[in-house]
Amino acid sequence: MIVGLIMGLVIGKLALKAINGINLESSGLYPVFAVSLALLTYSVTALIGASGFLAVYVAAMLIGNSELTYQSSIFKFNEGFAG
Repeated sequence: MIVGLIMGLVIGKLALKAINGINLESSGLYPVFAVSLALLTYSVTALIGASGFLAVYVAAMLIGNSELTYQSSIFKFNEGFAG
């Protein structure tokens, strides 16, 4: 579980820098990029035998409570999955 927590923190910080640092041509690509980073977090963490679910949860909490480029479109896209 500790490895999943650490992976979530590390990949979450890297994902945050990637989302804010990348310049995509369309604002509609930012939500897809965010979902792909969640899948990458789970995959990499599960591949090393740690808790992928915990890693995604921690990374999402870190990213969701930070300033993001196109934060509104990312949140609206994710709310569409939930509701």
